[in-house]
Amino acid sequence: MLYSGRVITERETMQRIASSPSQWAAFLSTAANNYKYSYPDQLMIFAQKPEATACADFVFWNKRMHRSINAGTSGIALFDANSDYSRMRYVFDISDTSPRKNAVPVQLWSMSDEHRQTVHQSLSNRFDIPSEHCSSFTMCIETNLEGFS
Repeated sequence: MLYSGRVITERETMQRIASSPSQWAAFLSTAANNYKYSYPDQLMIFAQKPEATACADFVFWNKRMHRSINAGTSGIALFDANSDYSRMRYVFDISDTSPRKNAVPVQLWSMSDEHRQTVHQSLSNRFDIPSEHCSSFTMCIETNLEGFS
C-alpha cells in the first residue's frame, strides 16, 4: 500500500509493533478502539493513523452519524477482502469528521468500574478461567501500562 510516498506492508507493520513494548501497547490501543475490524485491517489502521479511535467508511459517517468528512482528509486505505479483484476501501477516523445538524453523538468504548465485575465474569465463563485471574490480569495491565506510554 502506498503511504507517504512509500509502500507499507502488513509484515513491516507487524515487525514494527513487535520491536518494543511501547509499540505493542500503542498497537493494542488502536486495535481496541477499532475492535470491529479484522487483524489485517487493524494493522493497516495502525500503520497509517496510530492515534485512530473510531474508524468507519464515508457512508456510515455521512448517512448514519450525520458527520461530514473534513476537507483535505485522506482516508485510511484497507484491502477489500470482499472483492473478487484487488482493490482498496477507505475508512476515516472520527478526528477527520465534523458534526452536522442533528449529528448522532459518538460514544467511544470504555470500561467503567461499575462494569468491571460483569466483564470479568463474562471472560471467565468464555475462556474457562477463574474470575479472580481476570482481576489479576486487569490489575497487572493497569499497573504496568504507565511504563509503556
